[in-house]
Amino acid sequence: MTRLDLTPITQEQLARLTGTTQATTSRIEHGHTRLRDLDRIRAFLTGLGAPIPQGHRPAGRLPP
Repeated sequence: MTRLDLTPITQEQLARLTGTTQATTSRIEHGHTRLRDLDRIRAFLTGLGAPIPQGHRPAGRLPP
């Protein structure tokens, strides 16, 4: 699924909504930059109008 499948906004518009640049948005869309920060991931999902999964946690240590 692509950005345009979710919402007909431009990379520039998505960049403004998420606090990045158009170039960064392009690199993310083409897989050259990974989204690792949860706040940034949430911002992109919100900007795209996509649902935010609940109950997900960052990778790391598992609870005992």
